[in-house]
Amino acid sequence: MNRLEMRLEDLIFPPVANRLVLTLLWQARRHGTKEADGGINLPLTQKDLAHLVGASREAVADQIAVFKQAGLLLPGYRSIKLTNPKGLMQTLTTETECDFPELL
Repeated sequence: MNRLEMRLEDLIFPPVANRLVLTLLWQARRHGTKEADGGINLPLTQKDLAHLVGASREAVADQIAVFKQAGLLLPGYRSIKLTNPKGLMQTLTTETECDFPELL
């Protein structure tokens, strides 16, 4: 792949982290269960997320580990708990359309 093709790919396809954040927030809005501590529980596996994001399960697992380390989410057995949806939104690295006020 030449440099121009790689640059175009970078511009066209958002990074896995952005796609993952947007997918998590969208799924939280549609299927999430708000908990007493303010977290939002999602009944999704890493494999499910990888399919939705269009990335490998390994790439999604790596990014989930980064978000876990930052205190933004907690992966569980066949679920993911968003502990800080606002913080997740702030990790977006490009000017991506994201409007989920009811989660904040």
